Amino acid sequence: MTRGRPKEFVREDALECALGTFWDRGYASTGLGDLTRAMGIGRQSLYDTFGDKRSLYLEALEAYCDRQLASIRALVSAESSPGQGLAAFLRAWESMATGTHRNGCLVINSVPEATSGGDPEIIKALGRHVDRMGRLIEDLVQAAMDSGEITVPLKAREVAGMISAAVHGLSVRARLQDASLAAADTSRALAQLLGLS
Repeated sequence: MTRGRPKEFVREDALECALGTFWDRGYASTGLGDLTRAMGIGRQSLYDTFGDKRSLYLEALEAYCDRQLASIRALVSAESSPGQGLAAFLRAWESMATGTHRNGCLVINSVPEATSGGDPEIIKALGRHVDRMGRLIEDLVQAAMDSGEITVPLKAREVAGMISAAVHGLSVRARLQDASLAAADTSRALAQLLGLS
């Protein structure tokens, strides 16, 4: 008996399905069967295309991070000023916490699991994204300071750290419960503290 041809699939679509599965279930709780069902492919096709589960996770994580940063840059660039761009960023995180798909941020959700599991490559990938996001926020804050929209007596790095801590906290809370009120309060408070409201 001859074996049938492997099912053809679109690589990007399969990766998107894998990303959603990891996001919903976490890395450790996601089995190969979960992935192949979500992606609509067989195990051999998964191995041939993406390598093992760990390699697939790292690629999905990188895709998520790239998309998140690109989305923020596009959101900010559509505003009339750096300060308005930063305010739009805060509103976007509020929407994330109040949306119907309350899974929080994939990166922040993954940190406890990765650090307890001790996988250095996954930890490095997560840290790299946190650093990239931090630099982006700091650049936004610095631009708003340069334009005179933020006049607090702090360095851009310090303000960015405060914002990062707040949005990461919202990501965790959104995973646990309806964070609508907390998200709205946090977004509004940060905007008022920075003079952006």
